[in-house]
Amino acid sequence: MQKINIVRFITLILLVYSNIIFAQEKVNISTGIGFPEYLNVGIHYQLSQIQLSIKYGAWPGKNTKAITSDIRLHLGAASELSTRRNWFILLGFNYWRNVNEIKIEEYTFISIRFGRDFNISRKFGISFSIGILENIGQNEVYKVSIDDGLHGGVDLSLLPGIGLELFYRI
Repeated sequence: MQKINIVRFITLILLVYSNIIFAQEKVNISTGIGFPEYLNVGIHYQLSQIQLSIKYGAWPGKNTKAITSDIRLHLGAASELSTRRNWFILLGFNYWRNVNEIKIEEYTFISIRFGRDFNISRKFGISFSIGILENIGQNEVYKVSIDDGLHGGVDLSLLPGIGLELFYRI
């Protein structure tokens, strides 16, 4: 029997239903911190209660980079400061690259998170989300020879995801 992957199934369902919702367009910019986005900047395009986003992240002092694209479906009640609903489901695609003296690592994740927007004013707000990532691809290239007996290895098939961002509505 084939294993059913719940993260992929939910991602597919929400992407299909997101095409049903149409309305006014808005652009937001953001800065934040999280995993796997690290310290990041992003741009978000809003169609009614759907947001499409792309973010670029890095970690200071490290050669680690991340590119993230996601879709957010906003649910629940809206605040007095925005017509966008406060709660959301985030479905993301993440590319992560780390280069160090031993190896070059590249990982591709899909993610699902649940989160909430906290509106500070009509223009500014804070967003918090938490969920899981699933590793759907990885590539490691070693720059030096390593004895596999000394290399521990970490299972990166499922990881926690978390994000905190400050957004501005343009």
